[in-house]
Amino acid sequence: MSLVDSAVSGTVLMLSVLLGVVALARRRSRRAALVAAGTIAGSVLAAALALTALLDLGPGVGVAVPFAGRAWVVVAVAGLAVGVAAIAGARWWHRLAGAAAAVSAITAAALGVNAVFGVYPTVADLWGRPAPPALADVASGEHGSVEAVGTDYVSTAAGGAPVPAAGAVVSATIPATVSHFAARPATIYLPPAALTAHPPVLPVVLAFSGQPGSPSDLFTFGGLATVLDTFAAAHHGFAPIVISPDQLGAPSSNPMCVDSTLGNVDTYVATDVVAWAKSHFRVSSSPLAWGVLGFSEGATCSTQFAVTHPDVFASALAISSELVPTIGADTVKIAFRGSATEYARHHPLALMHAHGPFRDSRVTFVAGEQDPLFVTAARQLAAGARAVAIAADVLISPGTGHDWNTVRWGLRHGLAGFFGHLGLIPAH
Repeated sequence: MSLVDSAVSGTVLMLSVLLGVVALARRRSRRAALVAAGTIAGSVLAAALALTALLDLGPGVGVAVPFAGRAWVVVAVAGLAVGVAAIAGARWWHRLAGAAAAVSAITAAALGVNAVFGVYPTVADLWGRPAPPALADVASGEHGSVEAVGTDYVSTAAGGAPVPAAGAVVSATIPATVSHFAARPATIYLPPAALTAHPPVLPVVLAFSGQPGSPSDLFTFGGLATVLDTFAAAHHGFAPIVISPDQLGAPSSNPMCVDSTLGNVDTYVATDVVAWAKSHFRVSSSPLAWGVLGFSEGATCSTQFAVTHPDVFASALAISSELVPTIGADTVKIAFRGSATEYARHHPLALMHAHGPFRDSRVTFVAGEQDPLFVTAARQLAAGARAVAIAADVLISPGTGHDWNTVRWGLRHGLAGFFGHLGLIPAH
């Protein structure tokens, strides 16, 4: 069952309204009715003012919260207020209906907020997915190789080999041999072609979750494996090997994908992870066969890696990228030993100018229509990229914000150009 269908939350909300009417009907006195009305109105007003103070006048949460998300929070508060109001001067069945109205209002609000942010698309997602198996339990066991085939992947395929109907999501620990970064295990997608007895050379994409987050988030919440399987099914099993390494170290950490006092993340990704991929899979030596993608902080990382290491990654898909990496007001002090100059050097626009002009690089920036700060960032980053000869475009997801709905839209609409630049073609 879909949990992001507005009809589901709307139906539960209507049930809550009906129960609320029953709970508040036929008050024993006018005073009781006025107290109930005042309790509900006051609670709703207080909730609306508190949200405005927190999100608009106060520190906020770092991203725009759409009106619909705020409205659902007010609905939950209103439901609780009905439950409280039903207690005073009421019969037992008023109190029972009030409690049921409160529970159903909170349920409707939870469903509504989930629909706004798109975290759990289905009931199965809500209950959680089983942990992916280890890479060694799924892959063929062949050692990796780096081959000078450009993006001609089809020519490296073994003819007549049966191709599975779907790819596999696995887990692996990628050693931080050079960087010594304390990374969590990576989540990896192997396309059907990679699961054959003699896999062909395939492109590699490094994918990064947002923060807070885990390497599996793009698969768990973004539906990345489903999108990749759909592409592979239309292309004879060919799709990228997607490695989602840990660029955070812990869910709440944010080393900002640079080498700093918070950890050598740039070295971990561009050196350790890339070397590990080359030692485990058949890959091309061409940067055109390598790309990066990510969401939010992970999108910022993708932009940074693409423009810092164009000799490794020629393609990027950045969904809701920040204009600059940040951990707040103390970013310079904590991560860059107080050097504002060193921090500025790691801004994506500065990196573009430092490493440009570029050849054969392409970046697609995606942002949600209701996420104005990140829409502006996407357009500024794209303009900066074009100024240094990067092919850049901007896609705006209609009606979405800084959420997983934007991620899923961005994957559906952004991967075509991304995969095209990776050189993926139908296998004949």
